[in-house]
Amino acid sequence: AVNQIQIIDETAFASCANVEAVILLYNTITRVPANTFRNNPRLQFIYFNWNGLTEIAPNAFTGKKNVNLYEA
Repeated sequence: AVNQIQIIDETAFASCANVEAVILLYNTITRVPANTFRNNPRLQFIYFNWNGLTEIAPNAFTGKKNVNLYEA
């Protein structure tokens, strides 16, 4: 089943400092804006599989040293 998320606001995860994984499978997200995950120091895994991403802003992962991004 396809979910309905189309847009990720750059503040969507701003108050989620302890999140370690973000799973956004089967949506229609096409872009990840700048600074989207800047306030998530524990973030290690992001799953965007089956979305159709066309753009990830160069600084979408500002401050992250090692994030595993999955997209198919």
